Amino acid sequence: MGLYRTAALRIGALKMGFREDLYDACYPVARGLVVRTQHGLKRRFSRMQGEDMRELWECAKTGNLAIDLLREALRLQDDAHVDAQYIHALFNMCGFLTKEELRSTKAIHGNTIQVWRGCVMAEHASRAYGFSWTTSEYIARWFAARGSSDTASVVLQAAVSGDDCYVLHTSESEIVVLGDVAIQEVTPCTWEGFSVAWDHLQAPVQPCLVAA
Repeated sequence: MGLYRTAALRIGALKMGFREDLYDACYPVARGLVVRTQHGLKRRFSRMQGEDMRELWECAKTGNLAIDLLREALRLQDDAHVDAQYIHALFNMCGFLTKEELRSTKAIHGNTIQVWRGCVMAEHASRAYGFSWTTSEYIARWFAARGSSDTASVVLQAAVSGDDCYVLHTSESEIVVLGDVAIQEVTPCTWEGFSVAWDHLQAPVQPCLVAA
C-alpha cells in the first residue's frame, strides 16, 4: 500500500467519514497479517499500516470494522468468532498502539484486572463475549442502556488476567480481553434505570487491579 494513498485515505476517513475507503485500502494488510500468522511468519508492517488498522478499529457504529475486516480476510461468515491469535497479531503491529498504551499494557501484566461490559442478554447467555471491555462501570452501563430499548441488556463485571489484555487510552476506557473471563456479577440494565451524559465519561479510567 502506497504511503500517499494510505495517508490520504486516513485523512478522508477522519474528516469525511470514508469508512468504506479505509476498509478497502486496509484489506491487503489484513490478508497479509492473516497469512503470516497462519504460517508463523514474522513481518514488520509499516507504522502507517498499523495506524490505519487502528483507525479502522476506532471506526465503529454498529460493530468493529477491524474485526469485520479480519473475518473477511479469514473467509469467515458474518459474526463468526475470530481467533485471538489474529487479534494479538493486530495489536502487535507497529503503530497500532501508542507508546503510552504499550506502557499501560505492560504495567498490568502479572495482575488480575477488574473489567465491565455492557451487552445484550443473548450474548451473556451464549458466553461468546466480545473482545472489547472497559475499566469503567459507568461506560459499561451506558452501552448496556443504549441497547436496552428493544432487547434485554445487562452489565457484566468480570476479573481477567492482565497478561491477555491490551489497554487503549480512549474515551471509552477500553481494554481488549483475549483470555478467559471470570464473570463475577450480572446486573440487568434499562435506559429508564440508568441514563448518564456521555460528557461525564470522557476521562479514561485506569485499569483496576484485583487483590489476589
